Amino acid sequence: MTSTDILTANIRAKVFDAAEGGIMQAISNLAFSLKRETFTCVIGPSGCGKTTTLRLLLGLDKEFDGEINFSQNRTMTAVFQEPRLLPWRTVEQNVRLALSNANNAVALDDLFIELGLEDVRQFYPAELSLGMARRASLARAFAVMPDLLILDEPFVSLDDATAQRLRQMLLSLWKSTACTALMVTHNVEEAVMLADEVIVLSARPATQLGKLSLDVPRESRNSAYISEMSDKLRQVGLVE
Repeated sequence: MTSTDILTANIRAKVFDAAEGGIMQAISNLAFSLKRETFTCVIGPSGCGKTTTLRLLLGLDKEFDGEINFSQNRTMTAVFQEPRLLPWRTVEQNVRLALSNANNAVALDDLFIELGLEDVRQFYPAELSLGMARRASLARAFAVMPDLLILDEPFVSLDDATAQRLRQMLLSLWKSTACTALMVTHNVEEAVMLADEVIVLSARPATQLGKLSLDVPRESRNSAYISEMSDKLRQVGLVE
């Protein structure tokens, strides 16, 4: 790990017991690093091992051959496909669950305003649209001021307009907190809109087919650029 890296991963192999007997290899020789304060997207075909990779990075699964190094005294948080809000707690209570006892009284007004949640702080999850619930899950992740934010397809199944609003909110918060972000997505255009670098994974077992650096400022990434870069990514491998 270099001084500019916040995380390095070298996953030589990750296997599961197969239902019909034997083993199924999910990941093979996947190695990458994340530089501080960058936004990286991971794309690849369905079932290739993207979510499995995130689970290993988060420490939710420790059974693999390899090494994952994360800077000491750093905070890692995650946003999943499902908001995972406790139904018996309000939006604000759900967000504050992420905070330590010492920080639980911290003011969250600016965060709620940034995400357009100021009027639903006392709502329960059942009273929220899916888009608002996804905003609450982002608020919970950013409330702790993470050094590394892991996102597993956080905008999947949203309509285009809602997803685009949430992408802009995510970028604004990412810039203001100066954290590092790693996001899995099936949406190639979304990856080009958001990322500094895109890693392309192969079909299972997942390994890196290639990566693409995106040096054009995000505000200058017009439809022509997004289309061009998306086509380049699709040419790298089996990207949907």
